[in-house]
Amino acid sequence: MIVQMLVEGHCDLGISGYPVSDPRLRAETIRSEPILAVASPTVADRIAAAGDRSAALAAEPAVAYTFELPLFEQWLSHNRMEAVRPVLAVLSQDLRALRGIVCSGFGWSVLPGYMCTEAIERGELRALEAPQGPTYLAYYMLWSPTALRPPRIAHARQALIWAMKG
Repeated sequence: MIVQMLVEGHCDLGISGYPVSDPRLRAETIRSEPILAVASPTVADRIAAAGDRSAALAAEPAVAYTFELPLFEQWLSHNRMEAVRPVLAVLSQDLRALRGIVCSGFGWSVLPGYMCTEAIERGELRALEAPQGPTYLAYYMLWSPTALRPPRIAHARQALIWAMKG
């Protein structure tokens, strides 16, 4: 949706969790956030106790924000578990709702670190073992080159990029 809005000139700048493939737009990475596979302690213990982790993950219901499961695919691919096909049981575009469902003991999810770190610290969630180490999600500033013609837009883009890169 943001790509369409940028291309049609409805907005000047956008932020996306996915790289842009439209040749009419430009992108710059502005930050990188860890993504974690998480479950309640009960579900995490059940997955950890299974002899076949891939089968255990596939047997548990998945809680996600989109049918395409991009965070799941990224985490599974990074951890060389591409054979796992998560069974989507709950779909919500509110990451807080997803976190709450998983905290309640239902299924597992892959969430940005900022959405689950505090719940992990409180013992409400547990990060599932990542055999290949941490997985990161890059965030991108998107824009159309024509949107940068006004100096104020070019300045705003640069200021945002500097601020987000910290």
